[in-house]
Amino acid sequence: SSAAQAVADYIAAQNIGSTIYTTRLYKPATLDDAAGGLTYDIVSIEIGTSASTVSADNLALSFNERPNCTAANVTVNAS
Repeated sequence: SSAAQAVADYIAAQNIGSTIYTTRLYKPATLDDAAGGLTYDIVSIEIGTSASTVSADNLALSFNERPNCTAANVTVNAS
């Protein structure tokens, strides 16, 4: 989805050793005023370094860890 791509792009653009703040993922996920962005409401966002480690907590990267994310790594559950 375009929301998944927007979140992946945001994460990938962060600096090495940064903290990925979960609350800041809401902005790219809502697609601002893009077509379709007004058709859903985000209930929660969880992030992690693997599918088995996701949580609503911020993700603090190590000083030498580079954020990497693709849309394939983002799961959007909608109902």
